Amino acid sequence: MVDGAHEVEPNGCEKGCIHMEIKPETVSRENLCGFVKFCGLSDDTILRCSTYFLFELFVRARCHSMPGDPAKIIAEIRLLEGYGRQTGTKEAALFDELPLRGFWHKHYLTDNSLAKNLQLGVASGNGI
Repeated sequence: MVDGAHEVEPNGCEKGCIHMEIKPETVSRENLCGFVKFCGLSDDTILRCSTYFLFELFVRARCHSMPGDPAKIIAEIRLLEGYGRQTGTKEAALFDELPLRGFWHKHYLTDNSLAKNLQLGVASGNGI
């Protein structure tokens, strides 16, 4: 089948397109805890993490198109928990307004953090 200038397979993909089968996978909390423990979080820290948060870290490790490198996020958590090394990011600060009062606000670096911060600095008119 031809669609414009491109040959198209019956499944709608361009001819010669490589595509992967995505297979559903069941992941238990035990699997997630094993993953973040392998990445360096202590058992005490893991107990205080929601299953949703652990799942987010797990998915980010497997889906590279999602922003937020789990290794960098885990490094910041380790620092907050008192057993990690300095990461060079801004110090953590407690939220003082509801509904987040009592929670910590912490930055982590992404692959494009520097470029994004430069763009924002230039766009704000305040300089870099």
